[in-house]
Amino acid sequence: GGGAGANACTPSSSGNGGNGHQNASAPAAAPVTSIGDRGDTIKAHLPELQEASRISGFPISLLAATIQQESGWNPNAVSEAGAIGLSQFIPDTWASFGNGEEPTDPRAAIKAMGRYMAYLKTTLRNAGVEGNEVNNVLRAYNAGPGAVISQTGGYNDPENINYAPAIRNYWPQYQTLIKDLGIDDYPTGAEQPSLSNAAANNATPESTGSASA
Repeated sequence: GGGAGANACTPSSSGNGGNGHQNASAPAAAPVTSIGDRGDTIKAHLPELQEASRISGFPISLLAATIQQESGWNPNAVSEAGAIGLSQFIPDTWASFGNGEEPTDPRAAIKAMGRYMAYLKTTLRNAGVEGNEVNNVLRAYNAGPGAVISQTGGYNDPENINYAPAIRNYWPQYQTLIKDLGIDDYPTGAEQPSLSNAAANNATPESTGSASA
């Protein structure tokens, strides 16, 4: 079914505002400095971010902004809903996309995020979900693809409604940072999120090395 998704709950301990289950109110507009000094973080995880971008067809900056919202880059974050690690996967979803690695391993978590976003994009496209694809994929990352396809359940929670806008507050800051670092935001050479990325179109839990769908 897929209503559980990665259940991206921002842990209150992450220090980035706690806009998870603990606080369903709309997040405040992020100040210019809200991502902090993440240059070294991006450089340390660049190979994994590039791989996740190539697989998903989404830019490094969007993946980084999602991690910022998810965990504040805390690899040991655990939410009240049981989501674990940098990318805040619940165990059932991690079993399908974690490739047998540990969710607290930040490199594994970033690569799993790429595989899962690729899967979500393909699933939502195949279901004919209309609207902005970035927003749809982000909301599915939070609530699960089933909720977004049917527009029921977690799709109607304030947390999910505010989830994509919160990430979009961080996204331009990471775009600027990555540009300043001299890094290509789209390793594939695309100039916008690829809607026809071959790797994403072919991504399924089975093809990404999972034990179960």
